Amino acid sequence: MHVIRTLLPTEFGLLRAHLLRLDPEDRRRRFAGQIGDDAVAAYVAALDRFRSTVVAWIEDGQVRGAAELLRFRAPAGTRAELAVTVERAWQDRGIGSELMRRALTIARNRGLDQVLMVCLAENGRMRHLADKFHGRMIDTGGEVEASVPLLAPDAWSLWQEAIDQGAAAIGEALEQWKPSPAAAKGVRPAQARVDPRAEHLDGGRIGGRRGALRTTTPRAGERPGRCVRGRAA
Repeated sequence: MHVIRTLLPTEFGLLRAHLLRLDPEDRRRRFAGQIGDDAVAAYVAALDRFRSTVVAWIEDGQVRGAAELLRFRAPAGTRAELAVTVERAWQDRGIGSELMRRALTIARNRGLDQVLMVCLAENGRMRHLADKFHGRMIDTGGEVEASVPLLAPDAWSLWQEAIDQGAAAIGEALEQWKPSPAAAKGVRPAQARVDPRAEHLDGGRIGGRRGALRTTTPRAGERPGRCVRGRAA
């Protein structure tokens, strides 16, 4: 099961892990050149948490796709730059399109009027996304700059974002209630047992030793529930 939601500023470590998992070719296309792990980590650490919005496709607690929306500083505060990445095993499933749609909806509802995308000319996936959302592309020689115009927010765009947030909340709740692998297999957790031969309680001590609880199984020949003082039964 997956969840699509915006990352909290304290969750940008999930974005870092996602970018580090990109294969060498996808990483080169994302950063328009080959960069090492330290450079990727430094990039995420330097992101302005107040101007950055990351819409993430999350499966089993890991970000597998991300749309990074970075709002420009004033006086260009009505524009933002967008980058979309999807890990190789999750590509060709429409994830990039859905992440970009949600990121553009958020940008529109925050009063932005233009989103820019810059990619290598060979990056067919990003060019396809830009074209799909009516971006105007300019080939600058080796790179392509795409500009996606945004309409002013309206009731429908606000409602669409509310629906997206509601779906994310429901997905998160279902993830929290998802049984663990052990529970799914019907494995019961170990139950604590107290030494039945304890003769007195002394300031919270059981049988003269604090916390004389047993979580072991009986030895061969012993009756269930029997504990041996001073050692595991």
